[in-house]
Amino acid sequence: MRKLTYSVVPRKNPADKGAPAKYYATAQARGYSSLEEIAEKISRSTTVTRADVKAVLAALEDETIDLLQNGEIVQLGDLGTFRASISSKGAEAAEEYNVSMIKGVKVIFRPSKKISDAMQTASFERVAPKKDAEEATEDEEGGMGV
Repeated sequence: MRKLTYSVVPRKNPADKGAPAKYYATAQARGYSSLEEIAEKISRSTTVTRADVKAVLAALEDETIDLLQNGEIVQLGDLGTFRASISSKGAEAAEEYNVSMIKGVKVIFRPSKKISDAMQTASFERVAPKKDAEEATEDEEGGMGV
């Protein structure tokens, strides 16, 4: 059974710096999957070669970038939707606003209902926070802390 891993970490209240920290769950990634690894997995479950899958995924990446740079929203079926978002400085009046006031652009991903629903039924497994896990590994290997 697949499980979403999480760790428990303390967080201070930014609105009340004197308040004691509370502990919250935070998602803990198990690792990364590269385009190459995803292409290999897809090729094993289809009749398409890994090279062809990789070529299609690379073309999808290029097209998504082009569409986002053109101000379009990109909907990828049951995967979800990508759109651009702009952050900027404010101006006192619309006439005073100019493009140099734009601070940055980021991409927003909104998962489809299918993905959102699937994540709502996830099972969970608690793991050590990354920092603690790295320290434990160093201790076991005779590194720092021994």
